[in-house]
Amino acid sequence: DTYLLGTAMADILRQAGEGDLYDDLIAPLWRALGLGQTIMATRRTHDAARQPFTGWGLTYHRDDILRIASWLGDGGVIDGRRVLDPALLAAALQRDPVQPGLPAGGPTYRYKAGFWARNISGALNCSQPVWTPFMSGFGGISVVLLPGGVTYYYFGDSGVYDWAPAAVEAGRIRNLCA
Repeated sequence: DTYLLGTAMADILRQAGEGDLYDDLIAPLWRALGLGQTIMATRRTHDAARQPFTGWGLTYHRDDILRIASWLGDGGVIDGRRVLDPALLAAALQRDPVQPGLPAGGPTYRYKAGFWARNISGALNCSQPVWTPFMSGFGGISVVLLPGGVTYYYFGDSGVYDWAPAAVEAGRIRNLCA
C-alpha cells in the first residue's frame, strides 16, 4: 500500500534528520520538471506528524501529467542528469524481460512497484506481446505510457478503467506494435 510505504519512508527521513518526504524529496523533483503550483503541496494527516498522503492527495494539471509521463518514459532524466535508477525504473515499468511484474487480475495484466502493465497486443492485432506500463487511480484514472512515446491519460470518476479503445485509436495514427 502506497500510504504505508510513504509513512515508512517519511519516518526514515525524519529519524535521519533529512527533512520532509514531500517538501524536501518529492517537490524538488516537481520543480525541476517545471510542474504547476498546485502539485507543490499535498494533503497531509492532521496530527503532529503531518504525514503526506502518499499515493493520493495531489492536484495535477494536464501538463503536469504529460511532463511526468514523459520524464518516466525518457528514463527519469532531469537536465541531463539521471535522477531515477535505470534498472529499478525499467523493472517498475516492466521493460526488463528478466523481471516482469506479477500476474494481476488476468493473463494480460501485471503489477510491479506501483505500476501496472497490460499486454495490448490482442486489441492492436500485434503479432508479439506489447506490454504497456500504466498508472491507475481511484474511480477511473489512467496514465498510459504507450509505445513510441505516446501518452494517454484519462481522469474520471465513472469507474471506467479500460483504455484499450484509446490505444486502438492511437494505433491508427502511429504503429504501436513495433
